[in-house]
Amino acid sequence: MSRLAELRKKIVSNTRRLRFHRPEVGSRPGVLAFSEEAADTQVNVICYAPEVHLRNPEKLPELILDEKHLVWIDVQGLGTAAEIRRIAEMAQIPDLMLEDMVNVPQRSHASAHENRLLVVTRMVRPFDRAGLFVEQVSIYRYKNIVVTFQEAEGDVFSPIRDRLKLGRGPLRNGTSDFLVYTLLDTIIDAYFPLLEHLADRLQLLEHYALTRPTSALLRYLVESRNEIVRLHRAIKPQKEVLQTLIRNKQNLLGANVLVHLEDTYDHALQASDVSETLREMSVNLLNLYMSSMANHTNDKMKVLTIMASIFIPLTFIAGIYGMNFEYMPELHAKWGYPAVWLLMSATAFSLLYYFYRKGWLGENNREIDLTLREHLAEMQLPQKPN
Repeated sequence: MSRLAELRKKIVSNTRRLRFHRPEVGSRPGVLAFSEEAADTQVNVICYAPEVHLRNPEKLPELILDEKHLVWIDVQGLGTAAEIRRIAEMAQIPDLMLEDMVNVPQRSHASAHENRLLVVTRMVRPFDRAGLFVEQVSIYRYKNIVVTFQEAEGDVFSPIRDRLKLGRGPLRNGTSDFLVYTLLDTIIDAYFPLLEHLADRLQLLEHYALTRPTSALLRYLVESRNEIVRLHRAIKPQKEVLQTLIRNKQNLLGANVLVHLEDTYDHALQASDVSETLREMSVNLLNLYMSSMANHTNDKMKVLTIMASIFIPLTFIAGIYGMNFEYMPELHAKWGYPAVWLLMSATAFSLLYYFYRKGWLGENNREIDLTLREHLAEMQLPQKPN
């Protein structure tokens, strides 16, 4: 392999790419496409009731048949086909629903069939130092079974597991619908710390864009914009998903759960608005960076132009008296040399004074800041109506 091919492979491997895991064109509906890059499948099971909490029980099929218990099967990783098919058969997942759960990524949506509910959503969590990991999470509910499919190990559901273990709140006494709501609510709430982190990061980058706009700053601005766009793409469809669940005419979720789900819908609206604002801020910040770089370049060009403007007449004078003509009276006069120096100095200082009067040698930023602050202080806020 040539060096150019190796470099191209390295660049492509380090770039986030959109990959659709789909069966071959013309395949029948319900065909699963398992990716070689998918993580190995790990299954965690929690079986619970008001007075029962079991982790990874041995007699899982028997507990599933006993509707007194609620069973949460958490599947992390989509790389082991046999294990996924076993879980699908145990939970009675239809082929079309299983296709949406395995062939990722799918559009975020909610669908129902014969008292079975499937919600496909996006979970976002921190990755590395500053990056975000966005993955598809599929939530399937049928009778007393809830199955979650995740693309990789790790999630934001640790508080839910702790609440089930300690018996806190109504979760242990709730239905499978309430568990579905809790999972969705946790996914939505996990967006806000990431939004706050990105907002703080944009504020810091804005400070550097105004005070120290360098070429190294551009990479961080582009990275932040890309992360915000990815987060916004994950958050925006959640409004439609929750709206579908709330307005579903088949009453797939209980009335008490719908009340809680409306609160989650409000949180999704708020997260979507904030992500949209951050997306616009990231674009404006790039424009601000470009303007600041242009202003700094103009300042440098102005300094060079002023220096050239000063030395052009001095070069002209030096060029005249540097000519080797025989009859040049000033060359033989005693006052010739100091007179030329006096003329050149007077010319340079005259130009400097002229540029200073024109305001081309730099502005008094402190004076401008104080003046602006005084003017802003004089502006009165609108008075409250009586």
